[in-house]
Amino acid sequence: MTRNLIFESILNSIKKSLDSESFMQEFRKPNRFIRRRLLRMKDVAQYLIFHKKTSHDISWNSFRSKFEEFKIPDVSKQAICKARDGISYLLFQEFFNLSVERFYYLYKKRKKWIERYHLFAIDGSDFEVPSSEETFEEFGKNFDPKKPDLFWSMAKTSMLYDVSEDIIVDAVIDKQASHERDMAMKHLARMADLDITPNAVVIYDRGYYSSDMFMECHNTGCKCLMRLRKCMKFCKLPGDDVIASVLAPDGSKIPCRVLKVELSTGEIEYLITDIMDEDITCDDFRDLYFERWKIETKYEELKERSKIEEFTGKKPCSVRQDFYISMLMANLAGLIKFAADIKIAANAKSKNRFKYQARRTYIIGRVKEVVPEMLMKGVSLVKINELIESASKKKAQIQPGRSYKRRQKKRARKHYDNRKATF
Repeated sequence: MTRNLIFESILNSIKKSLDSESFMQEFRKPNRFIRRRLLRMKDVAQYLIFHKKTSHDISWNSFRSKFEEFKIPDVSKQAICKARDGISYLLFQEFFNLSVERFYYLYKKRKKWIERYHLFAIDGSDFEVPSSEETFEEFGKNFDPKKPDLFWSMAKTSMLYDVSEDIIVDAVIDKQASHERDMAMKHLARMADLDITPNAVVIYDRGYYSSDMFMECHNTGCKCLMRLRKCMKFCKLPGDDVIASVLAPDGSKIPCRVLKVELSTGEIEYLITDIMDEDITCDDFRDLYFERWKIETKYEELKERSKIEEFTGKKPCSVRQDFYISMLMANLAGLIKFAADIKIAANAKSKNRFKYQARRTYIIGRVKEVVPEMLMKGVSLVKINELIESASKKKAQIQPGRSYKRRQKKRARKHYDNRKATF
């Protein structure tokens, strides 16, 4: 099935859920939305999907104006915040999960690395969340040693990302002190639930390797490729491609390969994998590990283009609502970009010096406009195709071999509650 039809199927499923009173009641907090009020649970949920990252007053007025025919009431921002607090964040996590489930159910011709393996990556990141006593308790408290009376809150996030299909398969947000390995194990369980572990390879950065983690990945049924810290005993083994074994916590031995690869900078890195195919060389594994970079660019997209850290509420529930809405929108934008890139490639001229791709920034903005409109007024395949056509005309060059040196500068606080956009 093509991406436009998958996009349509996802939105139809979400709209059907929003329109189902029995479904929505499952995510209503106790004693909330039980009386006849101005604000309905469905209206508030649709508004949160629509939200423009501005103040609630401005965003609510924009929501009312855009859907004037639905006679949405004019209420205060305090009423909006109280109403959203009555909706469990699990509703939006369910919509995000639905986007993943529909994709893997409907799309059967997924890309494979060397015609054999589906590629995934797992990585974590820190997100700044609004400062309040509740977020301090839920996610943790940070402070500046130079200004010990200044506090803010950070959360730890982790993603399982399909690097070939541009789909966020699973995502969690928790305390900043949470361990990335524990989060990664939850992702592996999600892969098993989706039945996508056969012929799958999960790529990890250094810091993830442990015998527990290696065994968990192996037992799940998928392959793994992990970068090793140079101080580990495996890095002392002689040779560039060495057969060894990992002693699992249960006493069993898991066959593995330890690989020494040279980067373009001349630096030596060490990788460990349970992929035992003899025809896959060290150079192949080096190229495979570089596929992990796509999850880094996904985080950049979420932070810099989707402005995920501009959360629209100070409570942990609001943070999680916004987080899973952003995950859903990222997957929908990925579907549109994939379809637009196919159109661009089909229309490319042989004399073109560069290859081109659709501009993701444009797509993210348009998806944020189109999705709420379809959920309110009805899903239209014609409009989805128009969006893909429009995106295929907003092109950017793909610069071959482009690379950037990672910046090691400590990340300063940059999100403040009193600096909301006003447009």
